[in-house]
Amino acid sequence: MLAGQSASPGAMRPSATGAATTFLHGIDVSSIQHAGGAPIDWGQVYGAGYRFAFVKATEGSYYVNPYYAADAAAARGAGMLVAAYHFAIPNDSSATLQADLALNAAGDLTAGGQMLPVIVDLEYDPYVSLDGTNQCYGLSHTAMVAWISAFVAEIQRRTGQPPVIYTIAPWWATCTGGSAAFSADPLWVASGRTSPTLPAGWTTWEYWQYTSTATVPGIAVPTDVSNFSAVNPDAAVPAMQSDATGTSASLGIHTLDAAAGQALTWSATGLPPGLTIDASTGKITGAFPATSASYPVTVTVTDAAAHSQQLRFAWQVHGAASLQSPASQSTAAGGAVNLLIHPRDGLAVCSLTFTATGLPPGVAISPCGRITGWPTLPGTYHVDVHASDSTGGALASATIAWTITPPPVAGTGRLRLAVADKCLADPAGRTARIWACGKSVGQQWQVAQNGAIRVGGHCLAELSSTSAAPVLRACTNRLGQIWRLTRAGGLANAQSGQCLTDPGASSKDGTAATLAFCAGTRQQAWTLPPAPLAAGRGRCIVGVAASGKPATLQISGCTSRRRAGQAWTVSARGTISVPGGCLTTTGKTAGTRVKLSACPAPSARAFPAQRWQPMPGPEPTPGRQPMPGPAGTGTFLVNPSSGLCLAIPASPEIGRPLALENCEVGFTGLIWRIG
Repeated sequence: MLAGQSASPGAMRPSATGAATTFLHGIDVSSIQHAGGAPIDWGQVYGAGYRFAFVKATEGSYYVNPYYAADAAAARGAGMLVAAYHFAIPNDSSATLQADLALNAAGDLTAGGQMLPVIVDLEYDPYVSLDGTNQCYGLSHTAMVAWISAFVAEIQRRTGQPPVIYTIAPWWATCTGGSAAFSADPLWVASGRTSPTLPAGWTTWEYWQYTSTATVPGIAVPTDVSNFSAVNPDAAVPAMQSDATGTSASLGIHTLDAAAGQALTWSATGLPPGLTIDASTGKITGAFPATSASYPVTVTVTDAAAHSQQLRFAWQVHGAASLQSPASQSTAAGGAVNLLIHPRDGLAVCSLTFTATGLPPGVAISPCGRITGWPTLPGTYHVDVHASDSTGGALASATIAWTITPPPVAGTGRLRLAVADKCLADPAGRTARIWACGKSVGQQWQVAQNGAIRVGGHCLAELSSTSAAPVLRACTNRLGQIWRLTRAGGLANAQSGQCLTDPGASSKDGTAATLAFCAGTRQQAWTLPPAPLAAGRGRCIVGVAASGKPATLQISGCTSRRRAGQAWTVSARGTISVPGGCLTTTGKTAGTRVKLSACPAPSARAFPAQRWQPMPGPEPTPGRQPMPGPAGTGTFLVNPSSGLCLAIPASPEIGRPLALENCEVGFTGLIWRIG
């Protein structure tokens, strides 16, 4: 970001009006601050006087900062308030998709009541020499303003608060034409002057990044430092509160204003009976009622200049808690898991926080007790589930005996490369080679339901995260034998994320396949054998073709019986087809139906309405890391023209149409297994 002078937390900085003020200081970090893998000592950062941290979470639709989760948790643990920021790449993908992926990666935005609103970073195109556009990503003023508006709207829809906009006055003037459309949104301005130069439309700033070369204790490399203005209240939304009937409440709300010594006034509506809020400190105390109930609470915090912020959260008052232990579970590896642990606590809504140990690999439990995913490793598992409330103590527990059986075969056929009719072959046994399709033995591969790929009784495997070539070994279903489709049709190994690659553009028959960084090239674009298309809800899509009539889609339970209407082919050019047609969108808004229509000719490009991109496994440019998607072996199926995902609707599912929905984690109807 901007170069400037180094600073210490005690520095005096002029305000936007020129009056001398001592500001509250914070830092922003990305993977750059972990040069050589060095950790950040967040205790030292806090001890040096820094009170907030902005941590890069994502960039475009292809990258997540691998240090984000650990840095955000450690900064909160040190006592700092934290915000996730997204580096916007407007010419990469839609604003809606980038906003959704940023929020997915940011995780729980109420964690510990110490998370500030999400930030969108809008500045000069860092890849202008690669994408051949300009510093505005090739967008007109109108298109840029529309992109930012869509991003802001999606963050507002999902979080209830607008994002903070980070930008630079010259870029804003050049790339938005000096738009004033976002003047009501909080501003984080980058400016190396002694007082910040504000972009058009804003008269105040929330944060001012005045240097990128500060020496910060606990961080090995120079770091950006920002001031907090205290012009507007800046409070962290509390997490959902859950407490037992008849107990006592004590909740304080974290604000940067309080840390900066600013006087605030507090009020609240919707509090459980018996609770009150202190108008000068914002602390909520009192005794909970004797009856279980759910309360939607709104806390309003107001500063001396009458600027206010509203914080909305739920307060669940529950009775004595117990869990209903599920029956023993048996799931085939790669089969969808969708199991809800039912609590008994006097409430019909999610009120307790669940954790679990011993879950099969590829499966996770949500805070509300829903276990989902796609288990990969056969075996017998003893699962312990625990439920707690805001006190953190274990209130109830349950155990599950879970058997994961070997994965069935999902599809059999050639693995075809998008180059000169080349296929993957095992002509001599235990070697993976590139060969002309149909001209060698060992080209009939079996794709197992959990993502294993095998031929002749052996599985395609990566021996270690540093191996340069795949091998064929006895099938164990370990992580190094699991493969996932990427955005560009690549096959990425689940152990390292590297892609199965033809090492040459015109490889001779018998050339050994390699593993390489997933670059989205045609040498990495594979078409798998036809196989079922199953959602995380345990439902499959069936294409039904009737003589003389357009093919239609049906949603049915997944069975082991082979049906022509379940033989879906995901091509390297982005189509998803079944005998009878290709999956096609009918619009670009959430709720739009998806249908079957005629596929494009083999030599033609797929229409935007018929293009789908699996996530994770995007197509990064060299040096960018992939954006992770849903847990386990499932994936989003993104329609890039709309930035929305293929979805099976909520219950009742059978008989209802497929649709486009926002790409949000936590909804099993959005997560798919291909094969």
